[in-house]
Amino acid sequence: YDGESLYLAHDLPENSATCVKFETMLSLALEHPSVFINCDVKTEGLEELVIAAAKRYGMEHRILFTGECNKRYDDIKGLGADMWHSLWRCEDNEGAIEEAVAHCLEVGCEYINLDRRMLSDEMAEYIHSKGLKISVWTVDCEEEIRRMLSLRVENITTRQPRLALGLRDEIQGTPRDNGLLPDGSIEEMIRAAGRIMTEADRAGIKVDQKAGAANFVTEYDVK
Repeated sequence: YDGESLYLAHDLPENSATCVKFETMLSLALEHPSVFINCDVKTEGLEELVIAAAKRYGMEHRILFTGECNKRYDDIKGLGADMWHSLWRCEDNEGAIEEAVAHCLEVGCEYINLDRRMLSDEMAEYIHSKGLKISVWTVDCEEEIRRMLSLRVENITTRQPRLALGLRDEIQGTPRDNGLLPDGSIEEMIRAAGRIMTEADRAGIKVDQKAGAANFVTEYDVK
């Protein structure tokens, strides 16, 4: 933040004019409703400025904070955004992760976001056993991407997104493969219900009344 605008930068730039403005990125993401925006906060006090900018585009619910804001979970939820608890490498990785798990369970944070080098097989199992999800950064080689996917890591920051997506389909399967949409039946039921609603005849609609005052049900509700 240069006093007027927010910019995208990993470190404080010598000249903010060389950086992309945060609102430029918001305007591009606006056209893609399924995309959320991860703000890795490295400068204290930027959260409110980020949300103020996102609100101008109606996108505050698509902002996700990581970084130097771990103790502000309630404040960030109050702003309408989400937050994942971030961890950095330290001498006692196991103790740090256990402390983070306890904090997440206390405040209701769903994700632990950590350096991939901190995540052993045993630690991944421990985090999952507590009902939490895992995000890791930055995983670029195929061997490590495969390892993270085999550990059921939910989110991977990578400079190799095409490779990671291909490996995800291979190792974890598509939603239909892993049982979220068994044989496509749920999808077809939703589409069939959509056809019933869009083909409804408003002029000749049959309406009945259920128990209670002004409790009406149409033939399309029944269908």
